[in-house]
Amino acid sequence: MPFLGERRLIIVHDFFSTAKKEELEALVSKVAETPDTTILVFFETTPLDKRLKTSKDLLKIATVKDFPILHKNNIPKWIINKAAQFDQTIDYHLATELGHQFSQNPERLDTEITKLCTYNAQTEITKEAIQAINTLPFHDSIFDLTDALTSTNKQNKLTILHNLYHRGEDLIRLLYMLINQIRLLTITHLVNSNFDKVAELKIHPFVQQKLKQQSRNITLPKLQQIYARLQYLDEAIKTGKIKTTKGNQQEILFALERLLFIA
Repeated sequence: MPFLGERRLIIVHDFFSTAKKEELEALVSKVAETPDTTILVFFETTPLDKRLKTSKDLLKIATVKDFPILHKNNIPKWIINKAAQFDQTIDYHLATELGHQFSQNPERLDTEITKLCTYNAQTEITKEAIQAINTLPFHDSIFDLTDALTSTNKQNKLTILHNLYHRGEDLIRLLYMLINQIRLLTITHLVNSNFDKVAELKIHPFVQQKLKQQSRNITLPKLQQIYARLQYLDEAIKTGKIKTTKGNQQEILFALERLLFIA
């Protein structure tokens, strides 16, 4: 009997892909004896072989649910369909941009879309609505900061950085995402004349377009100078020359200010 509840939930991971034949046969007979107070879930990362006798016997008393992987190319359509469940619409290109932000975390994407549709007062989801509900604060800012790095407006660079800081963004995380973005910009600059090579990078089309636009506004030597400075900051943090904690990011803030000022 369940303890302190009406039901007991038991989850078994990858049993069918690892169990021996006699274990599978023993399981089927036991599953039929499972009390109504117990919910038994078999979580399999590989497809169930429905040709096996044990599988056929189990399917007579069990319910099978498939949860296919959401591939990146299908994310925009999924977002559009998700919004439609709330009687709302979203532009395909905006859905692509939104999906790119959370493509590595489908659960977070589902939460963000639900939040957006719940609080959006209009029938159409716009970029202004997304920004107002603060769904894309961090990744948009990364592109803004990268754009600022390729410009000569020093005041704008510092303003973006301070806006991030005062919003409570983790500057260490910002630094490493910035390193990656500058690295991608450098690679894009090197292969920009060869579109086949750009495709080989296997970067999302939206990001590719951003990188191509930004690479036109900065020279390769300047990118290499910025990248070298970022490498120095990375080493300084890891060796303790720049001291930073979650509650005190003043030293890394000062270092990033200096980077933006000389970039």
